[in-house]
Amino acid sequence: MGYQLNRPDLRREVEQECNLVASGQKRKEEILGPILEKMKEIFDRANSEADKLDAAVARYFPRLGTNLENSTVIRNNVSQCGCGQLMSLKVSNSSSQNGHNRRSNTQVQEKFLYCSSCSLGLRLPRGSPDAAFHEGSRSKILCKICNFQAIRISRGNGYDGNGYSICPKCFTDAPIEHGGNGSGDFRCFSCTNTDCSLAGGTKGGDVEILPCPFCASQNKAARVVLKKVARRYLLSCENNSVGTGGCSYTIWLPRESSDVEVSNGSSCSSCPIGPKLLKFSWKSGSLPPHYGRFHTCCILCDDFLKHELNVRIPIHNQVRIYNNRSTTRGRGRTSGQRR
Repeated sequence: MGYQLNRPDLRREVEQECNLVASGQKRKEEILGPILEKMKEIFDRANSEADKLDAAVARYFPRLGTNLENSTVIRNNVSQCGCGQLMSLKVSNSSSQNGHNRRSNTQVQEKFLYCSSCSLGLRLPRGSPDAAFHEGSRSKILCKICNFQAIRISRGNGYDGNGYSICPKCFTDAPIEHGGNGSGDFRCFSCTNTDCSLAGGTKGGDVEILPCPFCASQNKAARVVLKKVARRYLLSCENNSVGTGGCSYTIWLPRESSDVEVSNGSSCSSCPIGPKLLKFSWKSGSLPPHYGRFHTCCILCDDFLKHELNVRIPIHNQVRIYNNRSTTRGRGRTSGQRR
């Protein structure tokens, strides 16, 4: 890389300095600063020349899509890359470990988007991908984080869910500052970017508010977490994907809420299961002034939410548990959603 990162002389120097500290000839404070400065110099140099490492690795592991023999173009000019150029939809010609649908045991083609200007390939999840546009127009929906055009994933190619949206760049490189965990497979419904209309995540959305009691009755472990759909907040069981053994347990939170967040991890001392407390911020003018702008409470036992704002807690016959082969539903409205 033009700069030796494996520095035996530095290692020896660090060992010698540590030995002097151990023998009492020097204090830790005397050696710590100079050693950290030298390590920082190496880090900065390596960081500035990271492209050389990428080039070296690329000789043995080419970027996705650059090997023309291993992929086939399905459609050209599908969606916009972050650089402003259009990306093509490709399919890998080689089979992969994830290339099979577990249910049908049939092979599933691995699709990805490729930008020839950037030589960048971005894998896509199973399903049928299409570029996302604002409803009623051909105006592109661009990711507020990286400027890549969003992709709608619908049924097909091994996926039989209800569909969702992704940013192809964030899907692979999940943004930690907006709810990602760095492991990829990041979808728009998990994103907490408040500037994007597709973002369905919310701050604290990874915190368990309470364990789902209805999944527990089915001998399943699932959490009820804070979510946001179409700019409305709700509490929902994580295991809520219809058709995949999910649970539709949902508590719709007041429309008057401009923001809802988990209150510093505090729990309710009155409820046996100790749900996390929620802090509500009300929209201006949505409630009479004497109610105040904020309200912190337990969603299960707070009388104000139940009686004044009509928040309904689901009971067993209002919840559907979806199994792979059948659907069990009781009497009463699902999810306790207000009409």
